[in-house]
Amino acid sequence: MLWFLVEGSSSKENTMDRWSRSAKKPLSSSVFEVSCRRHPLLPGLLSLIVAVLISTNVVFAQQDTTQGNTMGSAGGQSAAPGVSAPPMLKRAFLPEEEPLLLSTRPIPHRTTLEHERAKDQAERGQSPGTTKPVLSPSAVSPSTGVQATTVTPSGTDLAPSAPFFGGSFGGVTDTGQFPPDVPIAAGPKNIVVATNGRVNVFRKNGSLVPAASQGLFGFFSSLGTVASDGPFDPWLRYDEYINRFWLLAVSENDSPQRSTFLIGLSNTEDATQGWTLFAIDATLNGNTATSNWCDYPKLGVDAQAIYLTCNMFSFPSTTGSFQYAKVRVMTKDQFVNNTCCFWWDFWNLREDFLGITASFTVQPAYMHGANAANGEFLIDAHTFCIFCPPNTLEVWHITNAQRCCVPGSQSSPDLNQESHDVGNFPSPPNARQSGSTTRIDTGDTRLLFAFWKGGFLSTGQNLACNSGADACIAFTELNVSGFPTISTVNDFAYQTTGVDYFYPAVDVNAAGDKTMVFSRSSASEFAGASYIGIPASSTCTNCVNGPETVLAAGQNTYVRLEGPPLNRNRWGDYLGAAADPDGVGIWIHGQFAAATANTWGTQVGLTYEALDTTPPVTTAQLSPMPNVFGWNGGDVNVTLNATDNASGLLEITYRASGAQIIASTTVSGATTSFMITAEGVTTITFFAEDNAGNQETPKTVIVRIDRTPPTITAPPNVTAGTGPGAALCSAVVSDATLGSAIASDNSGIATIFRSGVPAGNVFPVGATSVVYTATDFVGLMASATQTVTVNDTTPPVLSTPANVTVNATSPAGAVVTYPLPAATDNCPTVSVACTPPSGSTFAIGTSTVTCTATDAAGNGANKTFQVTVIGAAGQTTDLSTLVSSFGLDHGTENSLLTKLGNALAAINGGNVGSACAHLSSFINEVQAQTGKKITAAQAAQLIAATNQIKAVLGCP
Repeated sequence: MLWFLVEGSSSKENTMDRWSRSAKKPLSSSVFEVSCRRHPLLPGLLSLIVAVLISTNVVFAQQDTTQGNTMGSAGGQSAAPGVSAPPMLKRAFLPEEEPLLLSTRPIPHRTTLEHERAKDQAERGQSPGTTKPVLSPSAVSPSTGVQATTVTPSGTDLAPSAPFFGGSFGGVTDTGQFPPDVPIAAGPKNIVVATNGRVNVFRKNGSLVPAASQGLFGFFSSLGTVASDGPFDPWLRYDEYINRFWLLAVSENDSPQRSTFLIGLSNTEDATQGWTLFAIDATLNGNTATSNWCDYPKLGVDAQAIYLTCNMFSFPSTTGSFQYAKVRVMTKDQFVNNTCCFWWDFWNLREDFLGITASFTVQPAYMHGANAANGEFLIDAHTFCIFCPPNTLEVWHITNAQRCCVPGSQSSPDLNQESHDVGNFPSPPNARQSGSTTRIDTGDTRLLFAFWKGGFLSTGQNLACNSGADACIAFTELNVSGFPTISTVNDFAYQTTGVDYFYPAVDVNAAGDKTMVFSRSSASEFAGASYIGIPASSTCTNCVNGPETVLAAGQNTYVRLEGPPLNRNRWGDYLGAAADPDGVGIWIHGQFAAATANTWGTQVGLTYEALDTTPPVTTAQLSPMPNVFGWNGGDVNVTLNATDNASGLLEITYRASGAQIIASTTVSGATTSFMITAEGVTTITFFAEDNAGNQETPKTVIVRIDRTPPTITAPPNVTAGTGPGAALCSAVVSDATLGSAIASDNSGIATIFRSGVPAGNVFPVGATSVVYTATDFVGLMASATQTVTVNDTTPPVLSTPANVTVNATSPAGAVVTYPLPAATDNCPTVSVACTPPSGSTFAIGTSTVTCTATDAAGNGANKTFQVTVIGAAGQTTDLSTLVSSFGLDHGTENSLLTKLGNALAAINGGNVGSACAHLSSFINEVQAQTGKKITAAQAAQLIAATNQIKAVLGCP
């Protein structure tokens, strides 16, 4: 459709002012509309019309203030270092703790007059359906819950099955701001989602990381005033080239005029490890100030630079007019190295014949797997077409981005563009919903996303199908590998009669397979989020992988009007899709009408692979290994090894208590090791967490180290005696008497061994050492000695000697010899001594001899016997008895006895001389009778006895 405005007396500037309120109503000037199909003569006709318009001062009702070629200029801020985001642990988690600066008004979302006219036409039912091939799911049955209800697609060319649905989890609940706008980015360890008013970081198992999640304002609050202007339109990317997350938003203030790019760059691949924030003036063209602000910002990424795009409107934000689209080129190294910022701006991007139309919503692509030579592709949908809905896409190609940002030597990157026709994209009608006649705003036909992979550039948009009766969505894939030559690979619409589809988002995995998430609703269906697969173009083209699957079903009516004059029922301006760095999964972020009327929620899902909800497994290895008792005798190296079968290991956390204290320590990766050196028992607690955020239940391993020998105390020394009557030179000392050793040790006592105890506990007389040896559980030993002393307390046994009777041999008596009595003892070496000793001269009479047996221990036994020395009187009496015993004749016997009797009487009377004489007389008679009355033997015996008596008496 073509609108002409005949200018008359009003100036061009005045005309622009009249349109600056986004064409809330048609102008009162002479306006006519012409509608027709494209025709082969159309280019010539267009040239003629343009020439006429230029010559007659007729202005297209296009809200640009600059005509001509694209402009470019270097720019930079000499002092704009990045600042740290608020510390993670200090971030407010609850949304109500953070000012929702835009909660009283909807997020800005401006468009062009062409779009608004086309939208008005669509709402009146005058929008034609698209000419693109249409793929339609059949047997759609809405679900009332988050779990997917599936539908079967049908169309030009169908692939067999929908992408595997790996699970989903809630993303963001209504922040009070609308529309939400729901981008997503997937890193190796986190999923980051954003809305207007919120940034949430999740582990890849769907668990929220509260310390890393907060409101959008809070996220950028360190930037000060420009953050307080109110961040909106968040956009997320994970940069595979530098392994960081990008978060882009803009803020705007009417007085004083400010428009600022707010950029967050994660410090690492882990979004929980802090961000560096940058604030960059968006009003500047190069370094030239303008009175324009940035709406609908987008961020493209290639191998060496980022590309910020904006629709630039004049201030104020509510009534300012569209001016132009702008691209800002910035190399990434200055962000990574915090030397930001230099840039190159391209603005006043134009297209169509002779550049008569200002480009609108130039989508910068995320370049998957690109190199520096591939540069950056950008794409937008034309807004102008004579007599018909537009059907042209403008492809832009920027190369040599590095030129933009060399301090002191900035120059323009190369910018080239090429138009390419596809199926047309008429403006979509607003979406019907259950429970209300208020339709949901489906926006215009601007492109909603762009990505490049392997020479193919993909994009998508909202449009009208079914002769304009239904809102539907389109996916377009172009082969730009030979740019500027472009060919169409995929170009189709997706819809079903009576159901409205809107706001698609798509991304691609390493195999080229894609997932498209979108919103859908109908007169009998609340607005929810669904998805469908798009196979790799090498598999099929203009096809989808079905069945369609519900990510999050709508649950209630949604009416959030932005207010007059448009009163649009604002839905999210875009959804999100992000390829997982593993090359398999594609994450999707969709919006649905929540259970509470007129509120929204978002749902995150994973396709092509399952959510990883299985925790890793960590094992502990000790080196050296402990002995069978669980102890080591020296330092122990502890190695923790974790394995994970899905998302991979993020980190291992461990701590130690007991003998050695180790504070909680977290180490990235799948393995770590450390030494335990303290003696004693150390308990190590450990667990691993994988990249999906699954954390295993903590485990423990105990390290026991003992380098110190045990201490041992022997029982007290024991003294025992052999006791009376002992037969052996030993004593039995019982175990009870010996007692037990006492030992202690760090590792405990394994054994106490006793040595030195004789068999049967029979200890010999003397000192015996009993050694007690304690061995601990490490094998260290210590000994202590107990002395067992057995004393010989058993006296010898001494035989009783016989009494000894001898005749005196002299007046002194007689030398008496006698045998020592026999003695026995339990121990060897016993001596016997008698007093007076044998061989002593015993006096005449009876003497007592005492004999003593003494053993080596000094034990003694005494015995006595009598030694009787018979004196002269006794011997005389004995001699008389001897005479009588011979049986001599009576006369001889009497004579002899008489003599002896006289001698005895003299002895007893003390008359030794007389006694001697009588004894001599006796000897004489014996001699005289020898051989006669007395035998010689008898005579010798009698004479010897008599001489002995005489000797005793001392006779001469």
